[in-house]
This record gives sequence, C-alpha cells and structure tokens, in this order.
Amino acid sequence: MNKNIIAVIGYANIDNIDYCNNISKLAFDLGRLIVDNGYILANGGLGGVMEMASKGARESHLYNGFSIIGILPNYDKNISNTYIDIPLASGFDVGRNLSLVSMADAVIAIGGGAGTLSEISLAWQLGKLIISLGDFGWAGKLANSFLDDRRDDVIYSADSPEDALDIIKEKINDYSNKKFTGISPSISISEARKRISDYFNINECELEYLGKGKEGIVFTDKKNVYKIIKNPQYYFKYYIHFHFITISNKIKNMKCDLLYPFEVFYNDRDLIIYYKYKPSKKINDKSLNLKIEDFQELLNKYYFSDLVYTGLRPENILCYDNGELFICDIGCDMQYLTEEFFYSMCRRAFAIYKLLPYLDSIKNIKEYLSPLNNEDNFQKLEHYLKSDSLKDEYNSFLKGIGKFSIQRMAIIDFYKSRENIRTIFDYGSGYALIARILQNKLNKKVYAYEIDKDIIEKYKNNYNSLEDFGSDADYINDLIKRGIKFDSVLCSLVLCHPLASDEDERLKIIDDIMNNIVNLSNSHILIVICNPLFNNAVSNIQKRLINNNDFYYSDSLSFHKSINSSGRIREDIHRPIGFYESLFKRFNLKIKNVIQTGDFIDNKYIVNNSDFILFDLLKN
Repeated sequence: MNKNIIAVIGYANIDNIDYCNNISKLAFDLGRLIVDNGYILANGGLGGVMEMASKGARESHLYNGFSIIGILPNYDKNISNTYIDIPLASGFDVGRNLSLVSMADAVIAIGGGAGTLSEISLAWQLGKLIISLGDFGWAGKLANSFLDDRRDDVIYSADSPEDALDIIKEKINDYSNKKFTGISPSISISEARKRISDYFNINECELEYLGKGKEGIVFTDKKNVYKIIKNPQYYFKYYIHFHFITISNKIKNMKCDLLYPFEVFYNDRDLIIYYKYKPSKKINDKSLNLKIEDFQELLNKYYFSDLVYTGLRPENILCYDNGELFICDIGCDMQYLTEEFFYSMCRRAFAIYKLLPYLDSIKNIKEYLSPLNNEDNFQKLEHYLKSDSLKDEYNSFLKGIGKFSIQRMAIIDFYKSRENIRTIFDYGSGYALIARILQNKLNKKVYAYEIDKDIIEKYKNNYNSLEDFGSDADYINDLIKRGIKFDSVLCSLVLCHPLASDEDERLKIIDDIMNNIVNLSNSHILIVICNPLFNNAVSNIQKRLINNNDFYYSDSLSFHKSINSSGRIREDIHRPIGFYESLFKRFNLKIKNVIQTGDFIDNKYIVNNSDFILFDLLKN
C-alpha cells in the first residue's frame, strides 16, 4: 500500500443540508477511490462526510483492514464511526484539526463550516495540496482561490471524485518536498521603512510605500526602489543572498543593457534589494496600448540574459513611460535559465497578454496561470475567453521569442549600445518590425524602404509609426538628390535574396544597392547576411534543407530553406566571405567588426551553430 495519506474533511452533519444525498455519494465514492488508488484515508473519525468517506473506503477492492485512520477529538475511541480501522484518541478537541492535516500528504474538502475552514487554513499554512470537491460550503467558496500570498498555488477545484484523484496523482509529488519550517518573525511596514531610512540615510517621510508580497516590503524615494525581505533569517539560512549577488553581477557585466541592474545590501539582520527608480504604469492602465511584441521583447530580454522569472503574474509587470515592459519584483522567482522554466514563463506571459482587457474583473488570475506552469494547458483560458484552441496563436507567439528571434535581437542590441547613432535608414525593411522597435523602443529616427507594396500595406501600422518610408526607386533617388544622409544604414538579408534569375544581373543589382546605401550613409553601414561558413548551421528562423534527400541546390550558390514562421520554401544566395570582403573594398568600406549569431541556450560560445553574420562597416 502507498504510504501517502489523503485527508478528507467537510460537513460533520449532512442530514439537514441541501443536496445531502449528493454530498453523501461524493464522500462515499471519494473514500472508495482513495483506497482503490493505493492511498490511506484519514479523517476526523466522526459522522457526515467523514463517515461516508470511511464507508466508501471499506468497499474498495484494495481495502485491507488498516486503510482508514480517524483522529478523534477526545480520549474515547468508542465515539468513532463504525468504519474507522485505526481510531486515534487525541484529546485535543478542535486542536485535533492540526493533527489531521499535518499527517496528510493531501487534503480534500467537501463543503464544511467553521471547523472545515480552520482545517483548510492550517493545511494552507503547512504547504499541503488542497482540493475542493463540489461547490458546497467553505470548500466551494474557496475553490480556485488562494488564502494569502505565502503560496503561489491555489485550492484546486474538482467536479467529481475522479477529478480529485486525477489532481492527486498529477500534483502530489510536487508537494512532497514542501516541508513546513515554522513561522519566521516578519517585520512591520513601519519598521521596514525605518530600517531602509537608517541604512540609506533617507528621511522616513520621503519613503513611499509601494506594497508587499510573499517575500518583501517595497518602498521608493523616487530615486531608487527598495525591497526589504520580510523574513531575512529564513533567506540567510539558505544563502539566498548569494543567489541575488551572483545574478546582480551577471546583469551588470552584460555587454548589452538588456535587464536593469540592481544592488544587494545585507548584514546580520537584513537583506535589501534596490534598483534605480523610473516612472511606470501598471499593465492594465487604460492609457496603454500594449502589443504582443511588447511581451515578446520582455521575454527576449530574459532569454538573452540567460535568466528566467518563474511565477510571472500581472502585478509583477510594469510599463515604463517609453512603453518598455519590465518585471519589477526581484526575488527568488528570478532564476538561471532552463528550457522548462523559460517556456513556463512564455506560457504565463501569453496568458497575461490575452487577459489584459479583463484584469480588473478577474478575481483569481492564478486559476488561469497555474495550469500553464508545466504544460500547454490553455483550457481554462480558452473557456474564459470563449475561444477555440489557442495553441496555434501561442506557437506563433513563440516564433518571436528567444532562438527564433536571434537575428532581430542581434540587430536591436547592436544599435542599443550605440547612442551616437540617432538616425537609421532600413533598406529592405520587410515587415518593418525591426524598424518599429528601433524607433519606438530605442528612440531612433528611422526611415524605411521596401519594394513589396503588399507587405507595406499588410504591415501599415508598423510603417506608419516610422519617420518616413517609400517603395520605389524614385524615393531613394530623391533622398540622395536632396543630400539626406543617416548615421547608419541597415541592410538585413537583402543581399542574400536571389534578386534576379541570372547571376550577372544579380551582381548588377547588388552594385546598385551598394551605391544607394553608401550614398545614404553618413559614416556607418550594418549589413546582415546568412552565414556561409557552415552549411549545417542551426537556423533559428529557418531550416536549411541539408538532410539526406532534402538537401538540394539550384546551382553552386543557391540554398533552399524552409521558413519556420510560414513553412514556405525560400531560395537564398550564399556567397563566400571573400566575395563580401572584395565588395566592401570596391565601395571603400572598412570592416570594423564581424558579429556571428548563435543559439544562446545550446551552444552559447560555439560559432558553428551560427545562422547569421553582421558586418559592422565604416566609410573610409
């Protein structure tokens, strides 16, 4: 028999309760199924739900005479119902509630009054898996909710005994290592304010209280944001401050400013995390017009920083005045990146985006986020939104994140670190997604050129946000004739396109393109090409068709690829590096730097996993 003990709690008397027959059957079937699945049943040993669950347990095909434990309130074992196998006379009266839930590995509640409410509360504090079966009494009222912020999960809801056992089997192992370590002393808001004031030499009246969560209390003096840990001894005991320090140093040592840096203060008594204050808004602010790309960009910052934020919630996400999202709560949820953690973060971010219009009216957001921790389980979200399957939309969302966006992120990071580049011309801008981010997020002035008018029309929202754009040769010629130049010209993947069916014609078009971008540039050009160094480079936005019979060329230069986002086959031209070296020399361009992208999870330092090359060029 399994050593796991399942406690069943609920109404002690069901005779005078509406739907008593239904409650009796639920308890009976639940008791039987608990023993059928190899668990031990425990309850308060008396009547009502306790008695019916015990009676059902006796009907199990695995019942063995030691399957049912009753924790009795007084010293008389004879008061137990007739189905209890092991009556334990506690003598604790209502205190026996603590004995019952503390011995259980999971607690299932059916209805119940004040006694059941106390048992649910104790089980919550002890970190037990809690399930509400049915919509009766206190258990029904608390279904799909959480009692306080000390836990990230909820009181799970089950419609049938079978559902309850499915939840037990799925989740009980997740709770097996959650041991109650006692209640640590927690500081008050006023004491927290005083300590921050003393440590940082700030007048107490200048510290504005922002809120508190399960870990800490947060203040700001409009210069910095300070989070003081409420139970520091618990965190020091497990050296969590070292965790914060290593992540802080990692962020500060990044070449690119992807995440905002923070500092860690600690002594024998307190642990405080603080970072620079910037004005911000909550993501449900009606003045914001957040797009799916904003959430993708937030996730990309963590991906390329090799970090992840577990347990993402709407209250953790704020929006700076420039429209940039950031996660405001630095704590134990910030971890080093693993694929499992990262995709859990992606699922939760996608759900939060979908629920943005409804955040003010949703009582319990965890009901929709918790099922996404370990799998693509969008059922509750789909039901709330009255939507068909969200799986395809989520998969499309993923294609703008992490390894699928390396080329885009590499370009954005390049320009983000170069404040001297203020104006950019995007030559061959495609969807204008990069151009829009460069302008809206990095505050660059961006002009764009794209010959496909259908693309411009389809993505007109992106193009309309730019300084200016055009789609024909006259637009380029007019800019050059007027002597308009840009700090940098971006030409991403344009030179890889076939451009024409004849190679001589292609080379002529390339010369025309180079003439244009040189004439439009004041001093700098960034050219991005597909990496020709490795035929088997791992592509992040496309698959090179190189495996067995899938591998084929049209000629010595032409490469065929399957585009991940659309599945269509595209032809690209892969010329050797020497071709570009000669090309740049002919146009009097100096190669300042060569940047290769790579898959940042699997091969962070290995160039043969690189799919793109960025040429950082200067005009001589």
